[in-house]
Amino acid sequence: FSSFFVKVICSLLILTFSRISYTLTISQNNNMDDLFA
Repeated sequence: FSSFFVKVICSLLILTFSRISYTLTISQNNNMDDLFA
């Protein structure tokens, strides 16, 4: 693996995780208490 390739993969993972977290926060904001109860 090249350092550039590793950086690209990490960036994609971070962006994907951020997008999923943002979507869950917006769409399930009212259900957070139930999910973590």
